[in-house]
Amino acid sequence: MWPLIDAVAGDFDLLHGGFGGAPKFPAPLLIDALLVKGEAGTLDLAQRTLEAMARGGVHDQVGGGFHRYSVDAGWVVPHFEKMLYDNALLLGSYARGWRRTPQHDAQLRALFERVARGTAGWLIREMLTPGGGFAASQDADSADIRGMAHEGIYYVWTPELLVDALGEEDGAWAAEVFHVTTAGTFEHGLSTLQLRGAPDAERLARVTERLLEVRQNRFAPPRDDKVIASWNGWAIDALLSAALIFGERSWLEEARRAAEHLWSVHWTADGLARVSLNGVVGHVRGVAEDYGAVALAFARLAGVLGEQAWLDRAVLLVEAALPRFSAQDGGFHDAEPSELYARPRDVQDNPTPSGTISLVAALRLVGALAGRPDLVERADRAAATTWGTVEGYPRFAPAALADLLGADEARQGLRPGVAVVLDASGDPLNESAQAVWRMAPAQTAIVNAAPGASGFGGAVAAAAQAVAAGGSHASPLDAVRPEAGTEEYDEHAIVPLPQPVVVARGGRTFPPASTVQDARSALWSRA
Repeated sequence: MWPLIDAVAGDFDLLHGGFGGAPKFPAPLLIDALLVKGEAGTLDLAQRTLEAMARGGVHDQVGGGFHRYSVDAGWVVPHFEKMLYDNALLLGSYARGWRRTPQHDAQLRALFERVARGTAGWLIREMLTPGGGFAASQDADSADIRGMAHEGIYYVWTPELLVDALGEEDGAWAAEVFHVTTAGTFEHGLSTLQLRGAPDAERLARVTERLLEVRQNRFAPPRDDKVIASWNGWAIDALLSAALIFGERSWLEEARRAAEHLWSVHWTADGLARVSLNGVVGHVRGVAEDYGAVALAFARLAGVLGEQAWLDRAVLLVEAALPRFSAQDGGFHDAEPSELYARPRDVQDNPTPSGTISLVAALRLVGALAGRPDLVERADRAAATTWGTVEGYPRFAPAALADLLGADEARQGLRPGVAVVLDASGDPLNESAQAVWRMAPAQTAIVNAAPGASGFGGAVAAAAQAVAAGGSHASPLDAVRPEAGTEEYDEHAIVPLPQPVVVARGGRTFPPASTVQDARSALWSRA
């Protein structure tokens, strides 16, 4: 594996972070691959890239979310279009980057959390359609005060504009913090906003909130209201992960609402429709990435809510995908058979995961949650068809690289597992569930369910039996609670889990965990 990682590291921009030169694209899939092992070198590459993007003009410092790419190597001036798929994948990467960053690096964690919260806020504030799905994109161009269209005019500032919006003191402060100069960093004396230094968090939040209010009086970029199945699947998955990591209930509810939209509108008698507009599906049938992304989202939602119905829908999707897209070598075509001379098939990842690896990820999660080893074996066969591409061009097959790194972790004893949180309250955001989501390795399937819940391949029933066999769930006598109102705690303290956690991995079921430390040990034990 290390030659592949070395090849990726060889393309790292030591000065500006990220990979390659101008134009420079965000690389959430590659960042996720670098986070799989958590080794110091790969973690450093991921963190430096996340930080550089977070501080750059490619990140909307005021409204949240990311623009399409940077026209320069330093992330200063973006192409200002905002895509749903970019922001969905980046939201997941920042949430995972946050949980991989140790508590003692408080400044970096705060930066990643700011980006995650801003991106989720943008998704919900500006991209939700009336039916509950997420719109496809926002244009780069919008009108100036004379009605003339200009790229980026909605997002850029001058020192004078900042003073008009904030007053003299805060305006001067914002110009320094965001590197807004008289000469400008964009064009015509205008500047993009770049975050410099470590400004006071409360003042920064207050200033950006005011700038957002002022900016909303400008002519907003047009929005493409099409709802695209795969892009929404990735958005649902990211919102669920971020909701559990950061404890945000509203993100979970919007993810559920988007999933309900996909199920009620996009699932038809002919299978999954790729696109809808105003609640009406188009004629384009879903491709492999659509089936994979939506099945992954439904399975993730099933685990978060403890609702078997969503898992049943995920199973239905992957079982519908297999005859539609399977290739003779065990991989997947990108589209169903048609009158084309050759069926499209590309195992390289572009800005989004390939159709093959999208289905692989769905098969792995659905198989783990449903107790279906046949689906996991099918994922293994399909993943093997990507290995040649990963070996030759790892940077351009990053989702496949992440899957291969996960397989390498399994070979070294850290096999994919199922973590069950037994919660009678019915609260998806209970303390134990959040703790597990913050600690779990990649490729861990997490279920939060009532002790008597059925389904999930019998995993919940088996966990309940393990707790019953081990006696009542009780915290150790020397356990300590975190200070009231805090989300963090000393990692060396014995912190109790209010709800028991049972981890099963590699044919072994670990004893029920009653503390964070026990759960961490079970999740990360190389058995």
